[in-house]
Amino acid sequence: MFQAGEVSVAVVLDFAVRTVQKANANAVYVVPQSGTYANYNTVNVVKGAKNKEEGFKYINFRISAENQTTKVKSLNEVPINKDVQLSVEESSPMTYGEVAKRAKTVDFKLINDNLKTWIDQWNKNT
Repeated sequence: MFQAGEVSVAVVLDFAVRTVQKANANAVYVVPQSGTYANYNTVNVVKGAKNKEEGFKYINFRISAENQTTKVKSLNEVPINKDVQLSVEESSPMTYGEVAKRAKTVDFKLINDNLKTWIDQWNKNT
């Protein structure tokens, strides 16, 4: 849509910015001074897992410095491993450093409580 000129402004998550910028080199990523929202990828070992130890090994792999560094470059994912330090260039655009300090968490209860109403309004008005 950016490439075709159909949109000029959009709300996107930080990991999608580089994709948008590949489609339109003039696209600029802006984080308001009021902050942004942080979204999290989670990996869990479920209760009663048959291969619990392998699950923990997988989690350790996912949070390893080597894997986190790869994910920064390939998926634009913010590292959680404190041993992975990013330069200003590497961390742009990401919810990292000073931007992360202003990040808020999503209130999923609020969303879930209002989701049906919002979807109905969207469908009615668009």
